[in-house]
Amino acid sequence: MKTTFITTLIASLATAKLHWSELGNYTFQQYVHDYNLDIKHGTEDYSTRFAIFTKELERVIAHNLSGASWKENINHMSHLTAAEKNSSLGYVKGMPVKFESQKDLPDHVKLLPVSELPSQVDWRTQGVVSAVKD
Repeated sequence: MKTTFITTLIASLATAKLHWSELGNYTFQQYVHDYNLDIKHGTEDYSTRFAIFTKELERVIAHNLSGASWKENINHMSHLTAAEKNSSLGYVKGMPVKFESQKDLPDHVKLLPVSELPSQVDWRTQGVVSAVKD
């Protein structure tokens, strides 16, 4: 398991588009090219994405200059709104965080007493989790 994680980490670092220390001269046009985005120059979408990207790039550069012990970089989601990022990560707006009773749950979810729950579950064998993506 540890070897798989390290291999995945090394592979993701090797395919990174840009090193964090090179962000000072990075442009939105280069970002669109690097991530092969279909955003047409001169459109309203382009202007919106440009503004989001610019703000994110400034935030990342400021963080990297802050002296923090870790560095940030831009990625394939640096042109997305917070809502778009959340939706791609599985966040569902309006989903209750705490369920008080069975009626608060989605139809496919049932509450069970703790005594009826298994002591452990391997979600990999249940088809619930997928391979690492990011």
